Amino acid sequence: DCMEEINLFSENKTHLKQLGEQLITASNKTKETEINDKIKDINDRWQHLFDHIEA
Repeated sequence: DCMEEINLFSENKTHLKQLGEQLITASNKTKETEINDKIKDINDRWQHLFDHIEA
């Protein structure tokens, strides 16, 4: 079932976001911007997936 896989990946995405936030805390300002950009990209791609599923 597609929704089961999405739920599993959602948990992984949440964990990845938490790790990114921890990395931001431990990093300098240059890395902070880079990490935030990557987290935003992941969120945008995730939203695109849901938009595609709902269409």
